[in-house]
Amino acid sequence: MQKVIRLALLALCSTLGACATHVHVAYLSDPPGAAVYQGGQLLGNAPVTVPYQLTDADRKNGYKIIDPVSVKWESGAEASIPGLNANLMQVDQTQQYVFLRPNVPGLETDLKKAESLQKEAVLLRNRTAQAMVKTQEANKPKTERDCRLVPMEKGPAVLSC
Repeated sequence: MQKVIRLALLALCSTLGACATHVHVAYLSDPPGAAVYQGGQLLGNAPVTVPYQLTDADRKNGYKIIDPVSVKWESGAEASIPGLNANLMQVDQTQQYVFLRPNVPGLETDLKKAESLQKEAVLLRNRTAQAMVKTQEANKPKTERDCRLVPMEKGPAVLSC
């Protein structure tokens, strides 16, 4: 009987997120690249995903209250939210909030910054992919295709891998 109860609790935890330890919120900005702050601390440049630890009170309420968050673009344009309620019924998914840039001067500066960050991200992805290919090639087992026949002065040729 206890085994059945444990299995039922495990199923409940996995479907309702009742046993989750964190909820993840992704902060995005339009245009991308705004610096994201919470409590005066820089969290990163949008898009950035932040894990928030859950308490028993959060689980009981069914949501996590997230403190105010603000963003600042390269031009100095700013936006903020007084707080969020992250729904714990979606704890297995990253929840998103998009900051829209206010209609103030400096948009061109922020668009250039976004383009620059996008180029950097593409370069980083390409470097990472190249490094992964090199690692896979270095770790791949030797096969006959990787081997060659080396002629010997005396005797038959030797297979060298």
